Amino acid sequence: DNLGDEAMLHTAIQVLRDSGLVSNISVSSCSPEKIQNFHNVSGSNLLLPGNIIRNLKSFNFSALRESFRFIRSTNALVFAGGSILNDKKGYKDLLVILYKSLFYRLLGKRVIFWGVAFDQPSSRIGGFLLALIIKLALLIVFRDEKSKILASELSSNRGQIKSGVDILFSLLPWVARLNLVSAKKEHKHYQIGLSLRPYPPNKGCDVEKLDDLLCEQVIHYLKNLSQSYDLEITPLIFSDGEGQKNDRVMIERVEKALPAISFKWPEVEIRRCKAGGFASLLEQYFGYIAELDLVVGERFHSLVLAQMLEI
Repeated sequence: DNLGDEAMLHTAIQVLRDSGLVSNISVSSCSPEKIQNFHNVSGSNLLLPGNIIRNLKSFNFSALRESFRFIRSTNALVFAGGSILNDKKGYKDLLVILYKSLFYRLLGKRVIFWGVAFDQPSSRIGGFLLALIIKLALLIVFRDEKSKILASELSSNRGQIKSGVDILFSLLPWVARLNLVSAKKEHKHYQIGLSLRPYPPNKGCDVEKLDDLLCEQVIHYLKNLSQSYDLEITPLIFSDGEGQKNDRVMIERVEKALPAISFKWPEVEIRRCKAGGFASLLEQYFGYIAELDLVVGERFHSLVLAQMLEI
């Protein structure tokens, strides 16, 4: 579970519904029940490559036909949000994106990327896969200009490539209706939101060393700041999973090194989200952020949410 990813999905669903152009939305996921629970839309695991491979190995042609029927019942495949177009973690994710895109294009369907980020390929194979994916897409709207420029170098059809902003900024009208006004305080007490994440597994990187360095830098910054201000830290947990998905462990390391600074842990946890209650959970999170004076974040979407509230 990742608050930023779920927030992007929630936003994409709302935008597509409000557009009046989409009558039905189904989310490709390995956890269809969670999708239904969080967002009140249907989820499907029919496009997962693992399921396809297992069905091929077992000659389960009825299940394969069901996957084809699912694709034929849709008009487009939309990849919404995320830093997904890069080969920094290897080729697995790119191959999954390529496989899904290829299936849809072979059946005459549209493939669209919306609010995604692109990074310079680190290998020829990665560049080849990225170029194929770009070629299969009808339209790509990147969340930043840098991604657009880098991707354009791999594409002969640059008219299909646009730049925009992160999907979460589409929530601005909804956030405005919440009437959350960030408190502008001029005193010696600072409430700081802290969002950290373990460094994701990347080829050729010593991730433990990078995690240590990040924690050391944050500890040094907060320790220096505490000499001039009375600090209260609000941890902003976006992912509460295991290993590289455990933000809590990183912030606990900082808390342990700074016993003189107060840490106020929010009671909001995405894993406890009630059925159909993700919008309410997101509203609670915005409420916590609105009370802060500033946000120190390594999680991209912690900075996006703070920017939306002008913090």
